Amino acid sequence: MRVRRALRNIELRERLMEICYGVVATVLALSMPATSPYRSGGEAALRLGGDDERITQGLLFPVASGFQALFEVRDAAEVIRLLAASAFGGAVLATLVCLRRLGFRRTASLPATFTAFAALWAWRGSTSPTDY
Repeated sequence: MRVRRALRNIELRERLMEICYGVVATVLALSMPATSPYRSGGEAALRLGGDDERITQGLLFPVASGFQALFEVRDAAEVIRLLAASAFGGAVLATLVCLRRLGFRRTASLPATFTAFAALWAWRGSTSPTDY
């Protein structure tokens, strides 16, 4: 009984730490200065601002417009930046959880996750998204 309770507490603590790592990755992606070039424009930002009527084929515009309506943020570039940072944090969290559920120990899964997402293309893609 005590062993089961101790294992449950350890598992709960590990899940909470995984969520915290995802939040830290989101905050880190929000603080990256690479978002400033995207503020000057972009197809999705122009459409969210109401300045462009072109049709986009990606999911960025519909998701960003829903995000904009849900949180009532008017700056289109800020909505896209928040959405990209949230997606980055969620991807880090999902990768970490997947590795842990596959049986990797924390000493291996955490460095592997952050090494994969610290690659230049991952940082660049998460902080200055384009409508793919």
